[in-house]
Amino acid sequence: GVVAHPERTFGWFVDRDGSSRTLSWGWMGERAARTAAGLRAAGAREGEIVLLVVEPGPDLPALFLGASLAGCVPSILSFPTPRIDKAVYWSHLAGLAEHAKAKWIVTYPSFVEVAREKNIPIRAQILLAEEILVAAPLDPAGFARPTSDDIALLQHSSGTTGLHKGVALSHRS
Repeated sequence: GVVAHPERTFGWFVDRDGSSRTLSWGWMGERAARTAAGLRAAGAREGEIVLLVVEPGPDLPALFLGASLAGCVPSILSFPTPRIDKAVYWSHLAGLAEHAKAKWIVTYPSFVEVAREKNIPIRAQILLAEEILVAAPLDPAGFARPTSDDIALLQHSSGTTGLHKGVALSHRS
């Protein structure tokens, strides 16, 4: 993967305009290491939940993997479509973050502005994706070393009976 063959293909990303690009393991590994360093620099600790509220794209897996490398528990939340009122979305997100005991939310400046304008109380620390993706990469010696029983991902159900419910998946699963 990352160290032995950084030039190998990690995956492909198709932009909205239909153009595509190939992402290498080297590119993804560097972005993930930068994310891990950015989270650690902000004060994130192993085992803390990081909600990822970013558009689908190449940065999403980098943020996810970086949170894992920092020892945090990443949780991807669906990105709101243009039809969803951002204030309503943030209100639901604040409730979900509180319920999940999330310490961190990674998102964009435009979302932060909406939350502040609408006085939506959010107790989790908000980090900007664009800032943590450019931190100096974390040395691999500093990567977390989880056990098979540690939580690898907090996945959320569709919430058909109310609030989304978190389902913790371990590294073993």
